[in-house]
Amino acid sequence: MSRNWKILKTITKIKRALFVTGCLFFSLTGGSVFGQLKKAPSWVREVPVTGDAFYGVGMVSMKDYPEYRAKARKMALREIVEKIFVSINSSSNLTTTYKDDEVDYLLNETVSLASSNFLMGHRKISEWIDKRKNTYYVLFSLDESVYKQNRKEYFTSFETVIELMQKEAIDLFEEGEIARSTRELSQSIKKIDDEINRIIEPEYSILLQKLRLKSIYELERQIDLIAFNFDRSYQFNATNREPLVIENFLVNKSTGIALNGLDLNLNVIQGDVFRYSFNHENHEALSIYGMFPQKDVAVIQIIAEVGLEESVKSLMSPAVKSTIESKPVVIKFNPYRVRFTVDSDTSFDREDQILNYFRNITSDLGLSEVSDEQTDMEISIKPIGSVKKQPEGHFRSDLSFEVSVLDAKNDRNVFQYLLPRISVKEQNPNIAVSESFKRAVNQSDDFLQGFVTALCALHF
Repeated sequence: MSRNWKILKTITKIKRALFVTGCLFFSLTGGSVFGQLKKAPSWVREVPVTGDAFYGVGMVSMKDYPEYRAKARKMALREIVEKIFVSINSSSNLTTTYKDDEVDYLLNETVSLASSNFLMGHRKISEWIDKRKNTYYVLFSLDESVYKQNRKEYFTSFETVIELMQKEAIDLFEEGEIARSTRELSQSIKKIDDEINRIIEPEYSILLQKLRLKSIYELERQIDLIAFNFDRSYQFNATNREPLVIENFLVNKSTGIALNGLDLNLNVIQGDVFRYSFNHENHEALSIYGMFPQKDVAVIQIIAEVGLEESVKSLMSPAVKSTIESKPVVIKFNPYRVRFTVDSDTSFDREDQILNYFRNITSDLGLSEVSDEQTDMEISIKPIGSVKKQPEGHFRSDLSFEVSVLDAKNDRNVFQYLLPRISVKEQNPNIAVSESFKRAVNQSDDFLQGFVTALCALHF
């Protein structure tokens, strides 16, 4: 659809006519104003009108505006723009009416674009000063042929830019970069819409609509090609360290190439598998590892979302959905086992309070705790320091904690972290120890991330 402009109920402002008329009837000196006006160029009394150029006159008080030349030039260019807009509007059967403040904004914005678009090539024809009134006049013109050539070159360049963006999007999609591809197409649509929302000639409006439809069509085509190539069942064997990389199953169904960069999340249909929603970020593969059910089977559904703004979604066909869902998939698990140990050189005998913190984490990850030697990993907590009763009766806990994760299958240490030493005074020794640990963890922002990552990384 074309959008053309019906701007201004009155194009030639009566203020210039009123000014000249006032000069005819009122004179500060009582002398004749006619003599001064007779000396004025004809374009001051009446703006030129020809079939091959647009003219504009600027008129500014030199007393009130130190930068009177710049202001007069802007006024003259605004008048030229008004006449161009009327010319555009008169060549179209469709019009859009705007309120006065919107008209003023559009005119001023267009004048600000003068160097790159509408007014490039304008020329100053003449200037004149009314010495009696200390008023500056300037006449500018823009040849219609120059204006039309400018517009042709502008839209030729614009079309080239959009076509390059569309080609780049197609190439990215063929390479599996779906997020970057859809982002490029969305940006091309926004660029086109920005141009449509300015003042445009009917022939260029048609061009922009065609470019817009091409970007929308390509976006719809790409979304339609996204599919999950998921088996109905999948054997996920943690003992054999076989991670399930979901992104590998999201493919271009015409080529089978895996697609990268979509937002992904997991929907649990059946089974106590995941207690959280997981989003795919930063183009990293989302893997199911370290997250296990209490039972060995779960049914899940994978959902992928093409990240599009609502303004872009609204342009697409209702039949095209930007959310892609997999069929329900049966995941069979073989969970691995963990054992906790406390290695202490002190009289530390309140280990359960600290171990419960780690048990909660491993429980959330679905790990099975065992006490025998048939284990996949060993988590060791070593308190370092002392808990002593003070003469005044309270207890001082002066402890740090060393946390280690051992890959029992390969007998290698995969994580080690020394929490900071914290000194705490409490009436109860158990509370003193737990407070030392809690404060140490709170002061170590990267500890928990490193710990959980180490548990998950054992599957690779």
